[in-house]
Amino acid sequence: MRMDKGRSTTTVTGIGTAYDASKGVEVDLNYSPRTAVYLAKVSLVQIFLSNLSDASTPTKLTISISEDAAGNNFFLTDTQSTIQAGITTATDGTALYMLDVIVTMSNDLTDKCYVFFKVDQGSCDVEKVTITWESP
Repeated sequence: MRMDKGRSTTTVTGIGTAYDASKGVEVDLNYSPRTAVYLAKVSLVQIFLSNLSDASTPTKLTISISEDAAGNNFFLTDTQSTIQAGITTATDGTALYMLDVIVTMSNDLTDKCYVFFKVDQGSCDVEKVTITWESP
C-alpha cells in the first residue's frame, strides 16, 4: 500500500462566514503516475490557520473540496471541524478532518483539488492545507 500527501503552495487571507470562490486553495495530491486517473483513499485533511480575529474569534471551520477551481464539482461537501487555537499563539489554529473515503476524480488525468473555507464567525487566514491519502 502506498501512502502519500498533497500540500498547498499558496496562502489565502480574509476567510469569512461565506464561501468565496476566489479564495479556494489548490492542492496537488501528487498521484503517480501522472497519466493515471486519481483513485485513492483520503484519510486526513489538515488546515493551518493564522490571524484568528480577536473581536469575534472563529471556533469552527467548514470546508468543501472540489475537483474544479470554480467550486462546482465536489468530492467532499460541507464538513465542519472545531478550530484548535495555538497554545502559545492564540491567533494561530489548526482544523483537522478525519476521512475514510475512496475518491476518484471525474475530471480525467488530474490530481489537483481545490479546498474552500468558511468560519462560523469572525475571520482568519489559511496558511497551509495538507491532504494525506493511500492507494493500493
